[in-house]
This record gives sequence, structure tokens and C-alpha cells, in this order.
Amino acid sequence: MSRFFAVDTRKLAIFLGAFFAFALLTGCSAKKPEYVVRNYLEAIAENKVAKAAECFALEDATNEDLNALDKKMDQQHSVIKENGGLETLALKFIDKNDDIAHVEIEIKFVNGKTEKSQLTLVKESKKWKIKRDQ
Repeated sequence: MSRFFAVDTRKLAIFLGAFFAFALLTGCSAKKPEYVVRNYLEAIAENKVAKAAECFALEDATNEDLNALDKKMDQQHSVIKENGGLETLALKFIDKNDDIAHVEIEIKFVNGKTEKSQLTLVKESKKWKIKRDQ
């Protein structure tokens, strides 16, 4: 038998996992709106406020907007923490075109509770971002 096809599946799984984690979690400048939503929620769950804030459309944000966003992210982190963390995230597009996307999100928490909400995403500098006034 040729050793050319011998593969350590454990090492391969670790490599692929690291590769896909890097690809999906390199900030919120994503080509697909679903990656932005997932990155945002994971950043909030880990209380990485700066990383989460990168997911929002902030080109014309005022200090008041940023303060309101900071409070909102703190509240969302508290909800995730109170429910034991994120277990699964399901996204469904309600509507999507070139510059705007409306998604429905269903979050299942570790404690078994679920929560549904909707988000609107917009393109800012050709990258998907969460519309901040929601």
C-alpha cells in the first residue's frame, strides 16, 4: 500500500478546523451577510466589544450613536451569558439584494431557550455591516 494516501485524520481535522475558523472569524468585513451576523454574535458572547462594533455600519455615527450601541452590546452579552452561552444559530433570509439584506435569526442557547429576532444589513464600502439603528 502506498504511503502517499496515508493521512493522519486527527491532524487533518485540526488543520481544517483552524482554517475555517480563521476564514470565518477574521473580523466583520465579510462578503456574506450571514458571516457578519455569526461573527457579531460570537464576539458579543465572548464580550469582545471592539470586534463586535466592527460588524456595524458606523461611517456617519455620532458619539451618541456609539454610546447607545455600547449599551445594546452590553445587554446582549448579558442575555447570552444568563442563558449559558450560544449553542446554535440559524439564519434565514427574508429579503436580499445588492445593497441590503433582511435576515431572521433563531438563537438556541446552551440552557435550551431560543430567541428569534430580525436584523437588517447594509453594504458599507462594499462590505456587509449590520444597520445600527435597530
